[in-house]
Amino acid sequence: MRRNDPVDLFTPQRQSIAAILIILVKFGRNMIRQFWPILIVLFLNRKGSREIAIGIAAGLFGLISLFGSIISYFKYYFYIRNGELNVRRGVFRKVSLNVPFERIQSIDFEQNLIHQLFGVVAVKIDTAGSKSSELEIDAVSKDVAYALRAYILKEKAAIKGTSGEVEAEPDLSEEKELVLSLGPADLLKIGISQNHFRTGIIILGIFMGFAQDLGDALGFDVFDKIGEEVGQMLQAGLLFIFIFIPVFIFISFLVTLVRTVFKYFDLKFWKTRNGFKLVSGLFTRMEKSMQKEKVQIIGWSNNPIKRIFGIYRLRIYQAASVDVVGNKSMIIPGAYLPQVKETISSVVPGSVGADYEQHGIDPVSRFRFIWFFGLLPLLILSGVAWYLGQNSWYLAWAYLPVSIWMGHQYYVKRGFQLHPEYFISLGGIFGRTHKMIEIFKVQAVKVSQGWFETRRDLATIHIYTAAGEISVPYLPLEKARQLQNYLLYKAESTNRHWI
Repeated sequence: MRRNDPVDLFTPQRQSIAAILIILVKFGRNMIRQFWPILIVLFLNRKGSREIAIGIAAGLFGLISLFGSIISYFKYYFYIRNGELNVRRGVFRKVSLNVPFERIQSIDFEQNLIHQLFGVVAVKIDTAGSKSSELEIDAVSKDVAYALRAYILKEKAAIKGTSGEVEAEPDLSEEKELVLSLGPADLLKIGISQNHFRTGIIILGIFMGFAQDLGDALGFDVFDKIGEEVGQMLQAGLLFIFIFIPVFIFISFLVTLVRTVFKYFDLKFWKTRNGFKLVSGLFTRMEKSMQKEKVQIIGWSNNPIKRIFGIYRLRIYQAASVDVVGNKSMIIPGAYLPQVKETISSVVPGSVGADYEQHGIDPVSRFRFIWFFGLLPLLILSGVAWYLGQNSWYLAWAYLPVSIWMGHQYYVKRGFQLHPEYFISLGGIFGRTHKMIEIFKVQAVKVSQGWFETRRDLATIHIYTAAGEISVPYLPLEKARQLQNYLLYKAESTNRHWI
């Protein structure tokens, strides 16, 4: 098909032939994920009759599934009819899926290495209230993918009575303004300034799951063996601290850096006439589009290292089901302040540089934080260490000044900024976080009190939007109720609509 040839979207058609290879890759990945413990057992016990029987059964199951996966390609058709995207699929059980255009929230594209090799894309279509992609077309040509998205967006605009002007061509340079492009130096800054502690927790979780599956497959408790080794290291005390922990941190750093490059390689962020477009990824190229009218919350944050580099983490939340808010948001991991301001001004004109009332939280929050994140953990840990006969248990109390500093930072930075049209939630300990909403998009406001807050005549305010919740704790009860009434009044008295 030539670039300028019309694309027929109204006749049932199959996916690109490359979809067969993609289906096979998905099948192989799922088989390995489900049966890798069995494969290890078969490799280590190749002469056992029981293991041979299990291997034969797994092989037969795999062949049947493989045959079904290939046949599924020939039974999958998609087309447009009567204002709906229609999909017919199924080998043994026929499934017909009709998705009205007005329910479609976003149409995103993805390209892994196979897609890039054959010049095709995967199309992911999300609808209002869905917990995952309503449907995914594994592989179609770029002409079909862009024509499909352009036609659906045009019809959606016509239904809403708007101009219906959309971009029909995949050339990202047309009718777009490039806001941000990440180069190698930017990726290095982002990788260095990421949350390596969180990566370490993820690594531990993956390792524990792997060890559990391996132990079940081999018939012995892997954690017992690990416990013996760790126990010996703990006996060494300082050896554990000065060797294991730095190595673990270094591994977390490397994993974070590699993951950053893979996920955000050649990231480009554009402003379009109606919204934003984001493309990124090394081995898997992701393309996300978002309409400005669907944007509910804009968040930007930094940490001490990001502050040194002068970058922020920018996140744009759009209207979505609570279960998939994270998946449907745009994340720019490293943006400079002018780019952050440009993006905010594009969505919320007039908000940058406006006059805001500054409000903090009650000072008791500082002591509450120190108790729960400082004194209480220290009492428990030092008590356990003393019980186990560790003579250096008192060294743990060196953390107390750190927790006091953290509690003060929490109190100083937590709060909100208020404008007649905008609300900004503030927070952070090591860095600063901001979340902005336009008040007319507020859907509900709730004031709650925990046991501690009730005793102190304090409250937490919860502000709900179609993209999630923003909350501010430890406010004086009367102020929280006044803020609740004000936000509800402003939201209910406006004539502006975002849907």
